[in-house]
Parts: sequence; structure tokens; C-alpha cells
Amino acid sequence: MKIRILQPTALVVLLIVSLNQNLNAQQGTLSSGNDITGAGGSISESIGQTNYVTLSSNTHIITQGLQQTYILIEETSLESIHESVQLKVYPNPTNEFVILEFENYQTEKILLKITDLSGKLLFEEVVNNAKTKIDLKNFANGKYQLSLILNNLSFKTYNIIKTQ
Repeated sequence: MKIRILQPTALVVLLIVSLNQNLNAQQGTLSSGNDITGAGGSISESIGQTNYVTLSSNTHIITQGLQQTYILIEETSLESIHESVQLKVYPNPTNEFVILEFENYQTEKILLKITDLSGKLLFEEVVNNAKTKIDLKNFANGKYQLSLILNNLSFKTYNIIKTQ
């Protein structure tokens, strides 16, 4: 097999022809966008790509032209944070209050949050005792999430049901 190498003149001509072309790597139908050019370079922005193609398999998803964030969620249980901590939340369902009771309570600052199912924060408090009573009398009947957070890590979430 004979390999043919381009002459330096042919390479220069190919490079000049390539640089003079208006090259576009991606195209898409957008609802809005802008091109900004300055002495230091240029940037293009786009908003609202209205059509695209998505291919998927059991293990991968490929979406044409969209910038997507990569989110890694690592679930951590209460035991992996502090194996010695035991916790009870009662009564559930409840009509007035819920008690949060730690066994072997440490003086660590655990943040307690109660949200509705849409994620709206309704109550927030730092737990200061081994036994904490949370008043739910003013909450409407429904389902709520009680989350416990330590070092900005939510380590346990309970579903609380408020009844009449």
C-alpha cells in the first residue's frame, strides 16, 4: 500500500480555502438568540431550541444540540453519617404536633425543614434538644415532608400526614 503525502503548497492552499469558508458546526430552530462580536472575539447565544432529536437506550440518552447539566445524586442514609444516632418521628398521622426524638443526641446542629409537596418551605428550625415538639396546628390538612439536614446534606426525609 502506497501512502501519498500532500505537498506543503497543497496544504497551504487547503488551509486558506478552509479559513475563507463560513463554517457552521450546528444549526437549529430557535425562538431567540444573538451574536456578539468584539475585538477579543465573538460569542453566540440561543434561547428556546424548538426542535431537536433525542436518541436513547437502556443506559444512555443523547440529545442533539441542547446543553444539559450533569447531576450526580449520591444517596446517603442517616447511618452513613452517624451510625450511633437513632431517631423517631411520631405520631404520624397527626392532628396537632409531631415529636422528633433522638437517642444518643449529639450537640451537632441539625436543621429541620418542613415543606409542602410542591417544595415550598413552611417551617425551619435548628434542633437543639434530644426531643423536639413541632406544632402543626396551623398547617392545613395534607401531606408534608420533614427533612433533616446536617452539614448541608439532607440525610433523612419523613412524610408527615396532617389530619383533623
